[in-house]
Amino acid sequence: MRHSILLFIIMGFSTFLYAQGELPRKSISIKAENNVLPESKTPDNNSSLLKAQDFMPSPLSDRYNSNTSSFDLSTSENENFMQKEQFLNNGTKYEKRLNRSSAKGEDRGGNYKTTGYLGDFKTNSAFVRLACRDHEYVDGDRVRIYLNDSIVVYDIILEAGFKGIDIPLQKGFNKIDFQALNQGTSGPNTAELRVYNDKGELMSANEWLLNTGGKATMIVVKDDEEE
Repeated sequence: MRHSILLFIIMGFSTFLYAQGELPRKSISIKAENNVLPESKTPDNNSSLLKAQDFMPSPLSDRYNSNTSSFDLSTSENENFMQKEQFLNNGTKYEKRLNRSSAKGEDRGGNYKTTGYLGDFKTNSAFVRLACRDHEYVDGDRVRIYLNDSIVVYDIILEAGFKGIDIPLQKGFNKIDFQALNQGTSGPNTAELRVYNDKGELMSANEWLLNTGGKATMIVVKDDEEE
């Protein structure tokens, strides 16, 4: 009888252990982070890191005036002509003002002469580069340019920035006239003129104040000898 009870206890304990092994196991669920890749976008064929203003204008743009063959001296291809003046001695800049009064032509009565003299120069350059602008109030002043009494530029509108033209020189005497076509909306035709040789060296700086029809004249003598 005692053996039967002991055998029953052993069998019952074995059954309990087996049942424990069959119990379901708990698992810990780890929530996945949101690592979804962003939606790809179709490239815009019209987009560019460079804007329109980053490109140099073509010779056919508004910067180039086909009627006057003029150019803007503030553009990069002409900067070397303008920058050289920055290296001039400061005293030289003030000395250049000494020859300006004759070209202004203002009399004590407030009227302006119909002629002005811009000086005479000697050079061996193949051409001179003329650069002019309205140095007073920009009011639509217009200028015509002559070379030896022949029109080379019919009409230039003077603006705040320099505009210019290369004038080829013939051997000997070259007379260049600047004729005021109007007086704008505020008084005389006003201009600042700079003259460069073909090496980009400043030859002269001057100004004029003219009535309509008035002329400012400069003389350039071309000499083939080295300067």
